[in-house]
Amino acid sequence: MNGRKARIRRWRCERCSSALTVDQRARKQRFCSRECAYPTKASLQCRQCGEQFIPKDRRRRTFCSRECAFQYQSAQAQRRQALLIEQVSPRRSKCAICGQSMNAKSTLQKYCNEACRREVNRRRSARYYSPAAERNEPVEIDCAMCGAKFSTTFRAARRKYCGKRCAKRAERLSERARKRHRGVL
Repeated sequence: MNGRKARIRRWRCERCSSALTVDQRARKQRFCSRECAYPTKASLQCRQCGEQFIPKDRRRRTFCSRECAFQYQSAQAQRRQALLIEQVSPRRSKCAICGQSMNAKSTLQKYCNEACRREVNRRRSARYYSPAAERNEPVEIDCAMCGAKFSTTFRAARRKYCGKRCAKRAERLSERARKRHRGVL
């Protein structure tokens, strides 16, 4: 403390007038106890044990101690586990593919076996990954580089060039334009 002794002075509690010792630099202590400092603060009831307590912090308004909080959390976890076990009991439902009745293990189960699930995946993939020529009609587009007309069915909305040669040429030109804009060329 820089070679100096802290001055200690006797103070009295503002509420009950009992004596207390406080370092003069930290004069913030004006009361002898929490009960004197917060007389108007309402005492709360602990959710676990039911005991009345005055909260130490604004945020801790539910439990009187950490032990009560941990006990409450473990009791809640046990209740949740019991509910999950109750929900997992078999349910009767029908398969979405073949219509066969089954004991569903969860509410999310839609298919009776692996074969039905594979059939759904096969149908889905056939819909999304069918050849592009079957999905789209041919479209006539003018090449942005050479101006020639060409017909395409694959990614017609994104195609700009008639082939790789025109695409590479356009890429080189745009690269030069970017360099010029940055002052490199």
